[in-house]
Amino acid sequence: MVNRPRICLAIDDQSDHVIVVRAERVRGRCGYTLLNPDDETVRHHLDHGVPCVAVLSARQSFVRWVEAPFGSLRKARRVFPTILDLQLPFPLDECAYEMVTVRRGSNGQARALAVGGRNEAIRSVLDSLAARGIDPVALDAMGLAIWSQAQAE
Repeated sequence: MVNRPRICLAIDDQSDHVIVVRAERVRGRCGYTLLNPDDETVRHHLDHGVPCVAVLSARQSFVRWVEAPFGSLRKARRVFPTILDLQLPFPLDECAYEMVTVRRGSNGQARALAVGGRNEAIRSVLDSLAARGIDPVALDAMGLAIWSQAQAE
């Protein structure tokens, strides 16, 4: 059995202000509370190891479907980065990315949902958070996070 945390903080560090949401799992359900980022509760959670996640804005991230002309998911996984590189307006080697969903599409060809951001944008977000004493355990693309929550609801 995996020991998952019961509480997590989500941070959106926008240019003019910070948004902090506290998520808590109680009896299998999640509840959300908007916190004032200057509230001592936020610092208390961070100082006591409550995991924190942050987001890359839609401008700082990308979410793209890539499709390979193979039915084999194993073969497709090897070429997805090259296909993604062709779709982006900047070099893939300047990015951190992950293929979060890999499956066969309705046409039988392999598809993957690629999510990532440019290293420069990621560094900027992490530096801004570090200046506030925040070290997130994960970064998520805002668009994908919103979509995932909408699907859950």
